[in-house]
Amino acid sequence: EKTIKEYASNKRNMQSTLEKELKEAGLECQALRASKANQQRKLHEIQDMMEKQKSIDEELIHQMKIEGTEIRAGLERTISKEREVSQRLMTKIQGLNHVVQTL
Repeated sequence: EKTIKEYASNKRNMQSTLEKELKEAGLECQALRASKANQQRKLHEIQDMMEKQKSIDEELIHQMKIEGTEIRAGLERTISKEREVSQRLMTKIQGLNHVVQTL
């Protein structure tokens, strides 16, 4: 009879230990699921930020190209005007040179 009581006591202790371990394992699983969800949320946030940064970078590159084109066009106009001024000055100098030579 004593061994039956010991067996029953041991069985209850083992069941109690097993239930406790199962409960702890369940809590660990919940913690891992929460951690995974948190990491996935962070990953999505980072991906969203990277997409926004990519969009901003693309817009900046577009603006820089536009500004470069405008600056280039302005420089071309300035060079053209300077050439015209140089040609007029050369014409005046040649005319003055001719006047000086005739004097």
